[in-house]
Amino acid sequence: MLLAAVLALPALPAAPAAASPVGPDNFVIKDLGPYLWFYVPTCMAFLPDGRLLVGEKRGNVYLVKNSLKASLPIWNGQNEILNSGDCGLMSIAVDPSYFANHYVYFLYTVDPDTNGVDSEMSGFGRLVRYQMSALDTNAIDLSSRTVLLGTDWAHGPLTTSTHTVGSLRFGADGTLLVSIGEGAYPGSVDAGGLYPDAFGPGKTDTAEDIGAFRAQDLGSLCGKILRIDPATGHGLPDNPFYDGDPASVESRVWAYGFRNPFRFCVRPGTGGRGHPGTLYIGDVGWLTWEEIDVASDPGRNYGWPCYEGSGENLGYQAAHPASHACSTMGLEPPELARMSWPHQDPTLSTPPGIVGNCAIGGAFYTGDRYPAKYRGMYFFSDYGGNWLRVASLDSLDHLTRVEDFANTLEGPTDFAVDPTTGDICYVSIAASTVRRVLYAGFPNQPPVAVASAVSPDSGAAPLTVMFSSAGSYDLEGSPLYYMWQFGDGSVTGIPNPAHMYATGGVYYAVLSVTDTLGGVGRDTVVVTATGPGAFPATPVLDDFDRANGPVGGAWTDNIAALVIADSALTQSGPPSPWGVWGGQVFGAGQEVHVKLRTIAPACRRYSLLLKVQGTSFSNGGIEVRYDATLHTVEVSANQPSTGWKVKGTLSSVTFADGDVFGARVYDTGVLQVFRNREKLGEFTLDGFAFNTSGGRIGLDLAGASGARLDDFGGGSVFTGINTAPHAAIAAPASHAFFAEGDTVWLRSGSTDDEESTSLLSHLWQVDLHHNNHVHPAFYSCPEPGGFFVMHNHDDGTGVSYAIKLYINDTGGLRDTAEIQVFPQIDLMPSAIVTTPDPPAVGSPTLYRFAIRNLGGIAAPRSRWTLCCDGIALAQGDTVVGARDSVVLAISIPPQLSVGVHSAPRGGHAGPDRGGE
Repeated sequence: MLLAAVLALPALPAAPAAASPVGPDNFVIKDLGPYLWFYVPTCMAFLPDGRLLVGEKRGNVYLVKNSLKASLPIWNGQNEILNSGDCGLMSIAVDPSYFANHYVYFLYTVDPDTNGVDSEMSGFGRLVRYQMSALDTNAIDLSSRTVLLGTDWAHGPLTTSTHTVGSLRFGADGTLLVSIGEGAYPGSVDAGGLYPDAFGPGKTDTAEDIGAFRAQDLGSLCGKILRIDPATGHGLPDNPFYDGDPASVESRVWAYGFRNPFRFCVRPGTGGRGHPGTLYIGDVGWLTWEEIDVASDPGRNYGWPCYEGSGENLGYQAAHPASHACSTMGLEPPELARMSWPHQDPTLSTPPGIVGNCAIGGAFYTGDRYPAKYRGMYFFSDYGGNWLRVASLDSLDHLTRVEDFANTLEGPTDFAVDPTTGDICYVSIAASTVRRVLYAGFPNQPPVAVASAVSPDSGAAPLTVMFSSAGSYDLEGSPLYYMWQFGDGSVTGIPNPAHMYATGGVYYAVLSVTDTLGGVGRDTVVVTATGPGAFPATPVLDDFDRANGPVGGAWTDNIAALVIADSALTQSGPPSPWGVWGGQVFGAGQEVHVKLRTIAPACRRYSLLLKVQGTSFSNGGIEVRYDATLHTVEVSANQPSTGWKVKGTLSSVTFADGDVFGARVYDTGVLQVFRNREKLGEFTLDGFAFNTSGGRIGLDLAGASGARLDDFGGGSVFTGINTAPHAAIAAPASHAFFAEGDTVWLRSGSTDDEESTSLLSHLWQVDLHHNNHVHPAFYSCPEPGGFFVMHNHDDGTGVSYAIKLYINDTGGLRDTAEIQVFPQIDLMPSAIVTTPDPPAVGSPTLYRFAIRNLGGIAAPRSRWTLCCDGIALAQGDTVVGARDSVVLAISIPPQLSVGVHSAPRGGHAGPDRGGE
């Protein structure tokens, strides 16, 4: 008789396929607006007038108005924010007195060296307050910045790769509530010592090196919900652990004993003077349980890490941290979860029937558009389960019922209520957008959009096209709302607009028509414009609208004397400064322009810089210099091998205050000089080494201390039609395997038909797929190459890494490539030895076999099945260490009849070498 073990493992996890959310009858879950796309969105907050702030994990905050996203972020914190693992910008709040003070608040993790390179896995949390500008309520006044929490590492909450800062919510009493995770290692019991670089002088106090037990330490900000004064960031005298010092950690704590209270909300109608209200908290669980906790009273302990779900957490009960062990909790039992659900068995949940693995606290519905049964109900979610449920609770917060509401939400990460409609809205991180839960009342057919051009849709730029929406209609006769997106970043709500395409390219003008129930119809007109177009054909890159002081921003090189004054650029004194705009390298055809808001008559040098090599003008480039004393424009070229060469001069040229001074150069060596839209002259840069090269742009000044320059801009220009680049990942190989600690090197093989690959901008994003959910942007890098270290994040439910490469050309077109790599878990069963051999009919048989792991990462749950004649005799889960083996001996009652029985012998323990 031949017998063999067949160890059956699930297939390697892949990125979840996109699917439309499915809700109850007559409900529609739809994007807040067509083409509303964000890069790894994590959080949002509504302004009282219905405008929306959306935060990206990397540190950008965008304003959305009338379902249209602003083209530039109102806040860019990328250099300050640590964007690695689960770190980044995590929450936004709007002050309840916004109409009076215009305050907004951001909560994020800080890159300790703030160098824009996010290689660190430890840092600290920070809470800042800004004021929306009084001059432009669609912009932030950067000079209003106030740090409320986390002025430096020693005074902020510790953050590691997971369980970092969470949410900002305002209480009914006007206080600001802040949730913070405990920052422990997720893969095993963490009682301290696993992040040695995070503690010490200038960092987190070594007394907090107790891992998950920071949640029990009232002297640590980690694992807590804080209640602070939004004016100062200090604790309040009526907080439960107030010690007389409002700046102390204890004085800020409202509730403790949490693992990762990532999202929570305040129940409407609760709280008041001296009390923020009842908090409903989604506490993300460890290996087994997820929780919804209810905090109606201050100072309560919610048990983590000693308790989880409905009982003790045995792994941590046996741990021995340096302080705050489970044995120190005292006799008073912790608060148990109001709702809890396991990761696998729905019969164990409270109430029964729920499974998931990443609790997301949601929001209460208080509007009047949904059916009456939903009013006052609590909407909550699970990120891994991708579901949305509703809970009914009585006035004492006792659970009365839970109902399924929606599935396939595509990564819900934050919830908010639209103040103008009362609708529940959420951030879908997997779909890169914000969605609305809309009640339609009855089945609604989408309207029909009919888009057309009533003038030529092709020709030389600048090309003006007249568009028409005539013929669009709604099948039910509903009024329609119109939006045109012209394909060049411009939008309008006019039904029949005219639009000018300033530069060459192929553009897709999309008409979206929306009915009153949220149904959307779309149609497209393709526009082809050739040539570079009118001057300028490129956007403003820096409007200098920030606080007085050093120019900062993306400027580099000799910028010590370049300063901001009155929302403009000026010179603060000798020596003569020049600045290179380091935000991007532009193509061989490029232009630069600046508004001469105020001209200093004695200034001898207002210079535009083009094709700057590297980040310093000394490496080579072109200077176009206006001399206000001589009324001339001189064009010179500099290359290291030959030095400066004058290429030509324009005489009798005068610029007035408010004129735009500009220049455009082509890859043929032709350079044009402009005043506003007027071409003043043209030169040929014969013999210039960088005619076919790209480079940066900038400014050079001398004697300009009384001048004011504004709206600096520029970019690439194309003489024909620009096509998208071709993204390609040269390394690593798709479906490659790596051991724990291996360095995974990233290398781009991308190309472009119109320009050099050195001009392409790269953005790597590595998403960690774990269990049934995703940790997006676990690693990111804005270079052609980079690396990350393979971590063991597997809990037995499967791990893979999705490596994405985003490529942009200098004309703004994009392409994406994606592959997957896996942890190296290589399971192989041995042959089976039976006692007795052969097995006897009518008596038990002992089966002995080994499972070997030839890979470099431990297999925390090796699911095996012992088969014979296609029938499972036994199965189980076994931990197998890296490059180790286990031997199993299983006694099975008599099952075999007389005869020859067989099963496949040996082989790998699963379809792939990795994942489980």
